[in-house]
Amino acid sequence: MKQLKLMILVLVGVLTAVASAAPIDWAPVEDTAGIDDLIEGTVVAALNGSASDVTVNGILFENFGLGIGFVENSYDSPLISTGDANFDTLISSFTYGGGTSPTLTLDGLTIGATYQVQVFFNDQRAAFAGRVMTIGDGLGNSVDLAASNTGGAVDDYGHFAVGTVVADAVTQDIVLTTNGFGNAHLTALLVTEVSPGATNPSPAQNDDNVALDVTLGWDAMKIPDPADPNIQIVNPDLIRHEVYLSNGNAADPNVTFLGQVAAGSPVNPTATYGPLSLNRDSTYYWRVDEIVPDPNGGEIAVSGPLWMFMTVPSDPIINTDPADQFVDADNTVSVDFVVDASNPFYPGGTLTGPTDGLAYQWQFDDGSGSSDLTGETSATLTVTTDTGDGHEGSYQCIVTIVDNGAGGTGGTASSGTAKLIYKKLLGHWPFDGDANDAVGTNHGTTSVSEYVTGRLGQGIRFRGGGGNPDETEGTAVKVSALPYALSGQFTISWWELTEPNALIDDWDTMVTLGDGNLQQVLLSGDQTEFCYFNYYGSGAYSDGPGEWIDRDPDWQRFDVWQQHVMTFDGERFRKYYNGIEIPSQNTEEDGVTDIDGALFNAAMTALPDPIWVGNQDDAYGTFNNGADVAIDELMLYNYAMTADEAAQAYVSIAGGTVCQLSPGHVKAHDIMLDKPVMDLNGDCDIDINDLQMLVSTWLDDGFFDPQP
Repeated sequence: MKQLKLMILVLVGVLTAVASAAPIDWAPVEDTAGIDDLIEGTVVAALNGSASDVTVNGILFENFGLGIGFVENSYDSPLISTGDANFDTLISSFTYGGGTSPTLTLDGLTIGATYQVQVFFNDQRAAFAGRVMTIGDGLGNSVDLAASNTGGAVDDYGHFAVGTVVADAVTQDIVLTTNGFGNAHLTALLVTEVSPGATNPSPAQNDDNVALDVTLGWDAMKIPDPADPNIQIVNPDLIRHEVYLSNGNAADPNVTFLGQVAAGSPVNPTATYGPLSLNRDSTYYWRVDEIVPDPNGGEIAVSGPLWMFMTVPSDPIINTDPADQFVDADNTVSVDFVVDASNPFYPGGTLTGPTDGLAYQWQFDDGSGSSDLTGETSATLTVTTDTGDGHEGSYQCIVTIVDNGAGGTGGTASSGTAKLIYKKLLGHWPFDGDANDAVGTNHGTTSVSEYVTGRLGQGIRFRGGGGNPDETEGTAVKVSALPYALSGQFTISWWELTEPNALIDDWDTMVTLGDGNLQQVLLSGDQTEFCYFNYYGSGAYSDGPGEWIDRDPDWQRFDVWQQHVMTFDGERFRKYYNGIEIPSQNTEEDGVTDIDGALFNAAMTALPDPIWVGNQDDAYGTFNNGADVAIDELMLYNYAMTADEAAQAYVSIAGGTVCQLSPGHVKAHDIMLDKPVMDLNGDCDIDINDLQMLVSTWLDDGFFDPQP
């Protein structure tokens, strides 16, 4: 399925003009009941409100991915049970954001084609059951979808509506309007093409790198089944298909007759025409007209939509770009940068030369300009690093066609850039009597002068919280953040201690990156939870507005130092508490809480400035979120720690052993901070070797000392 592109336009105030909207003819709103509600047709867009993808009835619903200003998977209903688990997942959550009237823009439509647009809205929380979303085209055609009819009862899953639109442009706007609440909500969106003519083209609409000898393909026209108008069947009266093609000029969409294909008896559901003989670097438009009998004994042509594709170029095709490499600055290591490229003159063929007709030249940029690396002329570049040896920077490969199979050459293409980054501790604030940086000169500023016994040495004691009115900038530690544009990642960690009688309100802040709450760790008023809060005041959200977690399995032990580690890998935030990753969403995978980080839908080119500790500026110069807490050993790194590195950082201070429960683990539930009880030989595995130790000792005296 080739998904349409979905863009987002947030319009502030009154919607005065919609640039790309055709009228949508909406059918009456219906109660959502189950999988049979999904419309049929050629799927061109399928999106859902959770943070992950879900396949329903063979349709892949990708997450909306609306980016800045929107929160995904904001609610997960436990009450939905329609009889299909995947459909339950589809309608159990929603995306919200964008204010009271954002506009979603579908891009990549075919002018003249007919589409059905299906929208779902469901919110089973009793407190919000009365909410209504108005979905329209901005031209006065709209429907009202209620979140729930009965306030969260089982078998009440909100509303859906289906609209039909004939595209008059390549884009179509869908306006979401709230009714008395602050942000638009949407559960799922399904768009299908229901053109009366041929559908489902191959090559797909807007496809590229199409072979010069391509065979065109499509689905025969369909009509409603007389026995059930909701089902589409192949038109049994179809006579033939007539194929039209343009001249390959991107600026000339006019098509001329190319040939015809018999429909077959009975009519074949699909048809093909080819192979063709096309030109390189060309843009072709094509159309299929379906010929059917008219009532007067003649024939009529049902013209299909105008499709477009681009043929293979004369330049190399970069299939895979080299990837960033993070290396230990204290050791000598070798890393490989690899580019995968294809010669479009030999699709699937074999060349006599050693490089399939391609030449490679790697370049390096240390920030002062790019230059060729002498002798580095293969698809793989191996870099051996030593501490401070000048290898840190950006690498790129220039690929050139030196053999086009006809005694000539071709064009040149550049790979994406990949970075080699030394893992660094950017800053360390031990709070041993001051807020100074122990590894550099990026010292913190504060008026706080109380220091207590810390996790190591001393820690700084904050006396905010509990509605303390004396909360100014001086009640926090402010550290101007270090730039990290080269790496695009970071890890920040610290130790925290809260006393049982601490004055704590909701939203009391321990650590924040950036003014306006980009990356925040909060305390709750009942002292039983932490909130790891990924939110950016300027409008960029992660996939959850806040994730409250228990302080500790034995949370009554407040007089114990707890470690927090928060990482960002360029795409996802991850949170570790005492060495173990915390689930970012309430989802399940194979019966285990899924831990896949919180997706952050905004690019960051520098570390948000500043770091606040113990309080935070709410972006309005107000400091009203102070914490009654002690903080120690604040550290900032220029890379995202792995789950294993975060666990090692914890046990290096707290003690213990890090065990990986499965080789090559990528999720925190694969890590333990202590050996399994029957791991007798200390290798973190319980296997035949442990049984052998048990049996051999048992035969000695019938007793086994469990300590290895």
